[in-house]
Amino acid sequence: MLMGGLTAMLPLQASVVITGTRVIYPASESEVTVKLFNDGKHPALVQAWIDQGDPQTTPTNAKAPFTITPPIARMDPGKSQTLRLSYTGEPLPTDRESVFYLNVLEVPPKPQAQAHGSNNWLQLAIRSRLKLFFRPDSLKNSVQDALPQLTWQLTREGGKPALAVRNPSAYYVTLTDVELRGDGHTVSAKVDRMLAPGDQQTLSLQGEPPAGAQVHLRAISELGGILEADRPLAP
Repeated sequence: MLMGGLTAMLPLQASVVITGTRVIYPASESEVTVKLFNDGKHPALVQAWIDQGDPQTTPTNAKAPFTITPPIARMDPGKSQTLRLSYTGEPLPTDRESVFYLNVLEVPPKPQAQAHGSNNWLQLAIRSRLKLFFRPDSLKNSVQDALPQLTWQLTREGGKPALAVRNPSAYYVTLTDVELRGDGHTVSAKVDRMLAPGDQQTLSLQGEPPAGAQVHLRAISELGGILEADRPLAP
């Protein structure tokens, strides 16, 4: 059951802090852990579940092949809580990563009535959503090793300049910035989503590519940091 309250879509500050920005689950592990910390001044109730990519999924209809212990927990101020994630064994691809999403919903305590006696109040539940990558035992490298495998080629889309990128690797790659650099000029590409294994995307360019251009890219690392790389364009 999804706990009551209004899930905030505003840039509110959550009291419950999650360690890390993504979770890697090696298939050989019986469980992985995610640590939470209540950095606020009041108790909070948290509920966690995993979905397969639909942000509208709730704990009652989530179908991801994982269990979370505990699924609901009270966190006092200044206290931590460990979530234990366990893979339940349903078949998943063994030649590439699979992606799921860990949801952590924080519900603050009901506010006390004001001095004037009003009981009108609005409760906002803040949900954090982290990518969870299930990594088969056959994959021995990391996202950093996948970056040199990306191929880049100039193209046009709707008569406008564009950049086609293909990910032949077995890893999900999350690009944050892509630029074409050459002849003292820089042209940015519009990055809109994660590259799945075997995926190909066409990125629109914000101008004509400069002469002798190379691709300069930034991507998110295993630990949530930023990786940078320069790659040539395919002929």
